[in-house]
Amino acid sequence: MKQFATITVIGRDKTGVVARVTSYLFEQKANIEALEEQVTRGQFSMAIQASWKPRQLNAGTVRAGFDRLAKSLGMEIKLRFTEPHRRQRMAILVTRESHCLEGLLASARAGRLNAEPALLLSNRRDLEPVAQSDGVPFLVIPWENRADAEDRARVLEESLGRRERSLGALLTKLERAERKTDATPPRPAAAATGALPELARRLGLRGKRGSEAPPEDPAEARLLRDLEIGLARGTR
Repeated sequence: MKQFATITVIGRDKTGVVARVTSYLFEQKANIEALEEQVTRGQFSMAIQASWKPRQLNAGTVRAGFDRLAKSLGMEIKLRFTEPHRRQRMAILVTRESHCLEGLLASARAGRLNAEPALLLSNRRDLEPVAQSDGVPFLVIPWENRADAEDRARVLEESLGRRERSLGALLTKLERAERKTDATPPRPAAAATGALPELARRLGLRGKRGSEAPPEDPAEARLLRDLEIGLARGTR
């Protein structure tokens, strides 16, 4: 019988992560059943399902190797082996409608569902009483500021573009924006340290041109930090 495992990789995006992780699995005689990876605003995440034929897996060796690889990459790598006979734990995402949730909880109580509800995650408190009646932890992530958060993320992505763009392309975009708004001749491309205050001003992260005072809003501070990291990497 095959032995399955799930590997998750999370950290700042960098070149060669997929190749190094998959190469290591190949060295350990693993077969990759599924792989999914994405980059969101500089944050890399990947999930792999791997399998081994009987008697080809040395779990201790594989785990120790992933620990070394995680340190080398400066990323978080987690390895979880599937236990076919253990009841799985699950998190349930809900909003305000109760019928699906009540059906899942009833199936779990009756033993028809081979999983244990471990957490209810919602953007509202409507279903908290249902969770309490079944003794399931209930966590709320407020949704009121979602539009504002998405707007800020969109502004950042539109201004910086994708991580693969060079700093030169970013500065060219800024110069074009200046010509449209100020009708002034284009300035020579600035260094990253000079471009950051102007870019931050255009994104609304600093109140006055040239001001070096950090934003008071924590979310704005995080966006500014990402700008600084992105511009610094672009000059390498």
